[in-house]
Amino acid sequence: MPGLWKKVRFSKTNTVVSPPTPALTAGSLSPASSAALITPPDYPVPLPSTASRPGPMPYYYQPFSSSTPSSSKKSSSTRPSRSHTISAPTVRAHRYLEASSRPAIHFDLQDHPSTASRHQHHLSPDALDEPATTPPLKSLTLKSEILPWHIRILPSHRRSYVTVGDVLDQLYSTLRSNLTQMDYDALHSSEKAAAIRAYEQRYRRFRSRSEYSREKAGGMKRVDLLMGHTRFMGLSRTKAYDVWILNTG
Repeated sequence: MPGLWKKVRFSKTNTVVSPPTPALTAGSLSPASSAALITPPDYPVPLPSTASRPGPMPYYYQPFSSSTPSSSKKSSSTRPSRSHTISAPTVRAHRYLEASSRPAIHFDLQDHPSTASRHQHHLSPDALDEPATTPPLKSLTLKSEILPWHIRILPSHRRSYVTVGDVLDQLYSTLRSNLTQMDYDALHSSEKAAAIRAYEQRYRRFRSRSEYSREKAGGMKRVDLLMGHTRFMGLSRTKAYDVWILNTG
């Protein structure tokens, strides 16, 4: 590829070709170990110095209020409307998932959802089990200007609605799947270079030699298409009540 000096190697076994713009779900993805791996060529990279990891953080949880603001009082002379048109419901994201330049939780999409925190405290199981939206929805479709496909979030544990934990878990598992050759070939040369840099930065974060080597050997992931913009910045509403914009920074 002109302008790109690096070469990318693809595994010759178990190559998975996905449709151009599918709506992905965590359950539709194969495990990383069985997917084709894309790994840039090896070259000397200094291993970060060993440093101790911080210990586990205590849980932090504030009860979620499902109440909605009271509607303004109507005039006593106002008559009920005779129209039978049913409008789409007004849906709000859980406060932990609301879009903001200062998001309510700290969550790096490269890392397992168990690392998600608020004010340096892990999210409790009770908080993760709360509905992702008010009113609760049975599915969410997440879109991103960066990613070439949509991500569909479905309820887990036989629930009838999507929870906060479902959003974090399925975002992670979807983006953690291996990058396919079709995904990679669809990128422009500059995007390929940025994705490779994101992959390199991802495995270089690890201080442990074994984790460093394992992450590097795992190859490029779909999360690398975020080009390093992996901080979860919340979900924004669209005109469709069950379709949301995934914001990252």
